Amino acid sequence: RILRLEPGQEDDPIQCSLIHVDLDTSPVFEAVSYVWGDATDKLRITCNDRRIKITRNLFHALTMFRYPDRTRDLWADALCINQFNLKERSSQVQLMSRIYSGAKAVLVWLGHEQ
Repeated sequence: RILRLEPGQEDDPIQCSLIHVDLDTSPVFEAVSYVWGDATDKLRITCNDRRIKITRNLFHALTMFRYPDRTRDLWADALCINQFNLKERSSQVQLMSRIYSGAKAVLVWLGHEQ
């Protein structure tokens, strides 16, 4: 799955959708690398027209990485891997090297300036 991040300004709510892709077709996407942070510190976004919670660090990364005027296709583990399906999570973790090397770029989120 690839995350299609909808355009928006910094203060706009985050909206996205998950798109099923085949890595063998060489989809164009950027991978997001970030620290999960506190797993209990979560904020809400809208994904596939449903409200879901993601970690604060990923929320801020998506806020900063989205374009103001067009969609952006990203891969972020917390959203693109079904974290509740152990079998899928295990198989996807084995593909992470291929996912990161197949990305057009890897965007690194180190957090807000201190």
